Amino acid sequence: MLLAFIDESGHPHPNDKATRPVLVSVCIHAPDMKAIDTDMFRIKKQILGKDQFDFEAKGTELITPGHFRNTPRKREFVDAFFNLIGAWNVRVFADIMHRPLNPPPADVTFLPTQFRSQLMRINQYMELNYPDKIAIALLDGNGQQDNKIALRYNNWMYRTHAGRSLSRIADSPYSVDSKITPGIQIADMAASVIRQYSERELFSGAPPNSPYSASIARYYGLLKSKTVDLPSPDGSTWHGFRLLPESAHYAKDEEY
Repeated sequence: MLLAFIDESGHPHPNDKATRPVLVSVCIHAPDMKAIDTDMFRIKKQILGKDQFDFEAKGTELITPGHFRNTPRKREFVDAFFNLIGAWNVRVFADIMHRPLNPPPADVTFLPTQFRSQLMRINQYMELNYPDKIAIALLDGNGQQDNKIALRYNNWMYRTHAGRSLSRIADSPYSVDSKITPGIQIADMAASVIRQYSERELFSGAPPNSPYSASIARYYGLLKSKTVDLPSPDGSTWHGFRLLPESAHYAKDEEY
């Protein structure tokens, strides 16, 4: 079984401050989860003096220029965290978005394009590598948060041809509490780095203009090493890290 922990950094809405909101899936094989949980507990305890359930690793609380300047232990924790990602057996998929000019559809019959994109890549990854296993999506929240994404996920999986065609991913997601779920914390931290990398335009090829940007670029490189491009059923390529056009926010199922 594959566990796909899905979380975002920034929210795709005209009023959100994020100019490049990001949705990330961190895919972990269930038998590997205990070792990853143990690694997370260890660095929280050794570096921050926190027990696993006393401290939630969140990008907004850890990956900021201020914390890097003024809180050496948090900077050390973030370094150790991304070094572990480089060593773990995980797969990372990311959808990087433009901030929408208009609010995306909010009704429960519409699953946002970035979620559809994630589910299709996870399913294809399973089809190509683990055709006898199932992936389960795990979302942060109680199923009523984030614009009822869990309900919209269900509707899309059952009511659309594209959703019904995904045979290697469970029809229903599980909602989990990020405070006690290290996998969601990993996805949160990964999404924060990918968003900041994109917003700072570190992809331009110019040298990072600060030690903080250099750290973001290094963490991004570790995450990028954990993705994979996939051949799609129609012969095109689905990139592991995908930049969506602004128009994708309003796209109907058959369009993307």
